[in-house]
Amino acid sequence: MANSRRRFLADTVTLLGAVMTNAMLPARQVWADQSALTDLTAVGAVTAMRNGDIKAEDYARALLDRAKSLASLNAFRALDRETVLEASRSADKRRGIGARLGALHGLPIPVKDSVNTKALPTTNGTPALKNFRPKQDAAILKPLFAQGAILMGKTSIHELSYGHTTNNFAFGPTRNPYDTARVPGGSSGGSAAAVAGRMAPLAVAEDTFGSIRVPASFCGIAGLRPTVGRYPGAGVMPITPR
Repeated sequence: MANSRRRFLADTVTLLGAVMTNAMLPARQVWADQSALTDLTAVGAVTAMRNGDIKAEDYARALLDRAKSLASLNAFRALDRETVLEASRSADKRRGIGARLGALHGLPIPVKDSVNTKALPTTNGTPALKNFRPKQDAAILKPLFAQGAILMGKTSIHELSYGHTTNNFAFGPTRNPYDTARVPGGSSGGSAAAVAGRMAPLAVAEDTFGSIRVPASFCGIAGLRPTVGRYPGAGVMPITPR
């Protein structure tokens, strides 16, 4: 009787200790509502994927579904859904086998159509280059892909980046997600519309005379135009070398 009572008390203390420990640990997010995935920041999404709270495939699918539902904005010039999903499944497999995960693990990133990508054409917004397939990715993209980022698609731009509206007469105008009767700015209007429309938490563009800063201000998001020379410019088609 005494031994049984001591064992009962010991087991009870152990159980209470486990309950208290679990209560003190930070709760893991349960993503029952997949639509909430499109509200994640880049840091939040990558953290959740690295921790196993969400699958990279589920996150990519949520962004792709969002882009499909907002296709009328014409934010993307090219987007290969199955390729993005396959890349995200590969990211999940790497995590599953315990492989080293990059700082951008599983993050789909839209890229302006003036930045070279070997997986998708780079038209620079003009019909003359509609079938141009670069042999390699732009230098600015290589370290991103090396850290686990996924090319989501190529975003629409003002033709040859020469304008601030992204009213592209060859491939159609891009519209502002907050008011489709208004322009998103340019020339990186597609990248701005994709981020403002929550099709992705961030996007890559380029800026010579305001091509990032103008769309960011028109679409109510943050845009970074780094100092010239801070990042490599090989494989990018700006208006001028600066």
